Amino acid sequence: MADNRLAFVLTTVTSSDLAQLLDNVNIDGAAFRVPWTNIETSDDVYDWTDLDAALDAVKARQKLANIYLLVRSNANGTIAQWLKDLGVQTYTIVDPDGDTFELVLPWDATWLSKFEEFLSVFSTHLIDGGYAGTVTRLSLQIPTHEMNILGCVAGVIGGIYTYDRALYLAAWKQMIDAYQSSFPTAIKHICASTGSICKNDGDAQFYRDVMTYADTTFYPFATDLTTTGSARMAPYTNLIPGRGLAYQPIGFVTNASPNRVGGTYPTNLLEMVCRGISDGAGYIEIYSQDVLNTDATIQNAIAAIHNSALCPVA
Repeated sequence: MADNRLAFVLTTVTSSDLAQLLDNVNIDGAAFRVPWTNIETSDDVYDWTDLDAALDAVKARQKLANIYLLVRSNANGTIAQWLKDLGVQTYTIVDPDGDTFELVLPWDATWLSKFEEFLSVFSTHLIDGGYAGTVTRLSLQIPTHEMNILGCVAGVIGGIYTYDRALYLAAWKQMIDAYQSSFPTAIKHICASTGSICKNDGDAQFYRDVMTYADTTFYPFATDLTTTGSARMAPYTNLIPGRGLAYQPIGFVTNASPNRVGGTYPTNLLEMVCRGISDGAGYIEIYSQDVLNTDATIQNAIAAIHNSALCPVA
């Protein structure tokens, strides 16, 4: 008997491989990373073309979609100019690779208000377009995409703003209310933090406070699943509502350098999937690189999401 568990491929709405990804018999749907301001191209001006084409492909195959509405909008890591013209407060960071990115102060009132407006428009568009039954999940990426505030060190964000826990928690609560208002029946994922909201602050309680506030349609989610489990989710297993735990691997295994998942290719994908299953995951994402891999061991690992009997006995 098949397990009641979902396998989604992590991809983009403009992927040239979308049809092939969706046609994999072990894939139940697609998790799309969609920059918000790629749709709202200027204030109250929308372009749904790419999203609708992708959702049409999903719907035609009677599969499902999860939407990540991303924080950053442009390939060069900048925030849309129309938001900055409205007075949205931003700051810049330099990542370990030396690349510069622009981010928004997580509790900027104008930014949160505009996104809240967008969610309402987005919900109406999905209903009017006949996609309400297709988009059954959404992953919260705003106010921050993985709970931790990038560029926040020792209480200072981007070398400019003072970190304020109360304001940051209020921003998360505002977004929870906004998602619940626009998508009351959809499952919403909230990514667990490493516990260092503002680097080295060790605030493991913050995620608990967020999830305590959230409705039970908001599921714990972690993006660091490896062959040994999820360090992010480990402290929060008692927050899992039934089989509501959702996982994204820390990386793909196909042609991966370095190997962040652990284990040895190609059996490491199965090890990772089976560890997620043993943790109680009801939803596991698989990177498109692995879904496209024709290796039988890789495809067997994806099939194991629906059939835990394929997992080796410990």
